[in-house]
Amino acid sequence: MYRRYSPLVSIITPVKNCSQYIEQCIRNVLAQDYPFIEHVLIDGCSTDGTLDIIKKYNAMYPDKIVFISEPDGGACEAWNKGWNLSKGEIIGWLGGDDFYEPGAISTVVEFFKSKLDAYFVFGRCNLIDDRNRKILTVGIKDFDLDTVLSSCTNVIPNPSVFYRREVIKKIGQLRTDINCCDFDYWIRAGTIYKIYRINEVLSSFRIHKNSTSGSRSSYRIYAIERYKLIRQYGGGLSLNCLIGYLISLIMDMLKYVFGSRLIYYRITYSLKNLLITIQYHIYGGKKG
Repeated sequence: MYRRYSPLVSIITPVKNCSQYIEQCIRNVLAQDYPFIEHVLIDGCSTDGTLDIIKKYNAMYPDKIVFISEPDGGACEAWNKGWNLSKGEIIGWLGGDDFYEPGAISTVVEFFKSKLDAYFVFGRCNLIDDRNRKILTVGIKDFDLDTVLSSCTNVIPNPSVFYRREVIKKIGQLRTDINCCDFDYWIRAGTIYKIYRINEVLSSFRIHKNSTSGSRSSYRIYAIERYKLIRQYGGGLSLNCLIGYLISLIMDMLKYVFGSRLIYYRITYSLKNLLITIQYHIYGGKKG
């Protein structure tokens, strides 16, 4: 089945202190039915046992599990390190608390095989909570650069993104001076390449109180940075940017009132889900 076109697929996972989920992530990649995969894990000096789990699987699968553990400046820098360490022709991103659907990598390889002019593709993604309960599905609309710039919305879910190595050679690495380096990269890629979409769920993206993408500060920072980016690339102020920033301010106020008590996390978690639902119902997702 794979003899005629069997590219190595590199899955890059930046991780730090993710012992609760990292083993599931690694085992999920190993369980994919496509045989030519390397999993590149970039550990940011974890102290909770994450590194021990990675080392265990590296010892068991030295040809499939590659890792380094050293200080870094965050996920954007870690992804760049992963690119430099990886060897695959096709590259994917996967968070340490996320996972793929069975057969996802085979689906992607077959897509690239059928469209030799395709360099960048994404699929649908289920957003889930810390108990694996589905919140909604995102990535159901095609990428259109003009729409992205006018809506200030990231319609591409990171765990369902795959691209050829030529993309990195053409447009360079991720910016490390901003937090929403992924959003910036999609725009840069979209100005050069047609970004294809596979109408299948390829992954699940987990949102929980300890995740970087799920933190109250990240919503505020992302709202500001996204607005600056769309202005840089020719877009303008949108309702979506304003909604994201206003909800982040409410989260800040709740933090001041409730501190670190459990009620704060319950309320802010509900607000984060509300924000996600608003964004993706309007621009690229659906419930159920």
